[in-house]
Amino acid sequence: MIDINSQKLISYNIVLTYKCNLNCKHCFNVKTNEVMSEDLLDKANKFVCDHINSHTIPEFEVQYIGGEIGIVDQNLIKSSVEYIKNHTPWKKVRFLHQSNLAYELTDSHIEVLKLMDIIGTSYDYNIRFTTAKQRSLWFKNIKYLQSLGKNIQLVVTETKPLIKNVTPTMLLDFVMALDIHTLILNGCAINNESNKLMAPKGEEAREWNYKLFLLYEKLKKSYDIRINEIENTIDSYYGKKEFIHSRCCSLNNLTIQPNGDITTCIILSDRIIGNLLTNEAKYTLDEVWNMEKQVDPRCLECKYFCYCNGCCQTFPIDETGCIVPYKIYEHLKAKESINE
Repeated sequence: MIDINSQKLISYNIVLTYKCNLNCKHCFNVKTNEVMSEDLLDKANKFVCDHINSHTIPEFEVQYIGGEIGIVDQNLIKSSVEYIKNHTPWKKVRFLHQSNLAYELTDSHIEVLKLMDIIGTSYDYNIRFTTAKQRSLWFKNIKYLQSLGKNIQLVVTETKPLIKNVTPTMLLDFVMALDIHTLILNGCAINNESNKLMAPKGEEAREWNYKLFLLYEKLKKSYDIRINEIENTIDSYYGKKEFIHSRCCSLNNLTIQPNGDITTCIILSDRIIGNLLTNEAKYTLDEVWNMEKQVDPRCLECKYFCYCNGCCQTFPIDETGCIVPYKIYEHLKAKESINE
């Protein structure tokens, strides 16, 4: 019997498939043809609703993600949203949709996208979209969805090509030109040979992020923008939020994989709490969290460990060097000294 009892869990990822219409070199997903079955999605819907209704807190998020969820049967997503809405009437649930948007939107796509509170889409310089048609579709779809009043957030993976060719100024200009107000920064995870080649060294990423941070601090005074990972870095410095590692991995996520496995991290999918199809338990939630909290012994000797809690296990120090944004911590510390 799967027993997950935690008031911390407020964000649920439903991974509908690992199939994709693109072939990004930096992707952390293992591309397969696996698609979540209708029966499993029914179980996932009930599982999520049971957990939401057992909480005392009022607000939650449910995110549909892949692979590329634009290539699955859109009726599955529509029925899932409707089920969760109907079975959590006393809770506020925000629905998120993550897609590359590099395809023609059909009526069924639009019907689903209209149900979403937030639509996330990715920009990774020129390594995601390799043709002019894909880029044109992406821009067209963003503008169309914005015309419907939809909230679009931009997800950016910090790859070698991005850091080398896109300055922080260029990225923020791009965000403003698209009239986007939420930016999600992801490090380039290393869990296969392909994305290992795409990951920048920690020092390169740190310098780029620090420049972005300085520009962001100025920009947000005049433009409504939030860069989630920078805000998480600030929160981790001031101890405002509980994180497992640095800017990510807060203790509030649960993921349902296409085969029914329940994990916390989307990438570290071998840390299985249980399976919805078999109803078999493997690890407890606390055991998984303890596994994810394990850090490289070198992190324990670092003076910034008290802020970041160590490097994420998907960014091995021996591959990239430390990626912790300690220049931002030093900036915040200097700012405190001046204010004193």
